[in-house]
Amino acid sequence: MMVSTKGRYGLRVLLDVALHEERGPVALSEIARRQALSQKYLWQVINPLKKAGFLRSTRGTQGGYVLARDPNAITVRDIVDVLEGPVALVACVNDPGTCERSVDCTAREIWSEIEAKVVAAMAGVTLRDIVQRHKDRAAGGGPSYVI
Repeated sequence: MMVSTKGRYGLRVLLDVALHEERGPVALSEIARRQALSQKYLWQVINPLKKAGFLRSTRGTQGGYVLARDPNAITVRDIVDVLEGPVALVACVNDPGTCERSVDCTAREIWSEIEAKVVAAMAGVTLRDIVQRHKDRAAGGGPSYVI
């Protein structure tokens, strides 16, 4: 499974909004500029995030985007599910009908266990965690390699 640009950009958009919304709604043009992303492409990311209830928009000269949910209530799994669909490492885990051996397949069982761990890891990281990590790095709290 590889997360596409849509999923990666979605996380970056939500992080950007979370970091800058204290000054009011965040304009799409500002997100695009700060993240060095195409504003046109961001529409394909913003719309599903709005529809899923992660973002709320306001119109007008002071318009833009704000989080519609608390950052603690948005996980990486939520973002990936909205923008990429459910996590699927191999097709037979979520759709046993794709393989005639899936009912009695030890390999499928292993893939299922691995997929469950990946999903749990993604569900364990919230937007609030990512915001805090970003702030820690900006404050010089990143890894230190000094001995």
